[in-house]
Amino acid sequence: MDKIEFKTKNIDNSKLIESLKSDPLIIDLFKRKGFKKELLYKYPNKFYRYQQNVAICKQCSGLDNCKQNLLGKYLDIDYEGMLLEVYRECKYKQTYEKQVDHLKYYYQCDLPKAHYDVEFKKIDLDKEDGNYLKVLWQLNGCCESMQNVYLFGSMGSGKSYLAACACNFHAKKQERVAFVHVPSLSLKIKSLINTNEYEPIIDELKRARFVVFDDIGAEKISGWFRDDILLPILNFRMENELCTWYTSNEDLKSLENHYAIINDDKLKAVRLMERIKTNTKIVELSQKDRRKNCL
Repeated sequence: MDKIEFKTKNIDNSKLIESLKSDPLIIDLFKRKGFKKELLYKYPNKFYRYQQNVAICKQCSGLDNCKQNLLGKYLDIDYEGMLLEVYRECKYKQTYEKQVDHLKYYYQCDLPKAHYDVEFKKIDLDKEDGNYLKVLWQLNGCCESMQNVYLFGSMGSGKSYLAACACNFHAKKQERVAFVHVPSLSLKIKSLINTNEYEPIIDELKRARFVVFDDIGAEKISGWFRDDILLPILNFRMENELCTWYTSNEDLKSLENHYAIINDDKLKAVRLMERIKTNTKIVELSQKDRRKNCL
């Protein structure tokens, strides 16, 4: 709870008290808290502030429409020898916190907010075609059996969404996971290269029970990122039989070419690809750009 302070305009106390005495909201507050009626006469302005603040929530339909200064929190009053004004989480905030509680099991989380609580079981199967359902069935099975997956396909086909479903599945089982957007990971590590502050990130990506490397192949590649970052991570995960998923717009051959372009070093690209392909199920998702439907 956060203690708060309000400043209220001067209001004629006698008129204010009479108004508050007949307000069902104030009457209910006194009953629930067991307040003595003398408190209303002693602290009318505090009860007025409570009345005005709670009124903001009356027409609220969810956090997206919250008008409070602190998102999802409303003013409440307690009495502990003195009258205290505190903020409490509303029902919508409490529900949201429960829905995203699993995020604390993420070592690294590049999920967009819209994917925080996505799950395979929440997908409306009646709205999907046969190809999508086939892929969904394959991925759901791989998720439960801890099978490595390389999921590729056109932009906007829903690859990241499905990988997020898998990552949330394991996080909700209280397993340590990571969902990293590879282009963003490359930039982050580059920014930390002079201080070696990137090493904890590498360690987390090695040790997590389940990791998604999202949009691999879209990063601006360098020999250092390929050989000193990706290869050690993937090699460790392969040797320790830790589940790894990849999403990409590139098929395996195209991805290999992407990593071979540096100094025309095909051998190092092949070494990396061997780690990606080992015990990995290759799944193609051919769909129209689903994001256009959201515009």
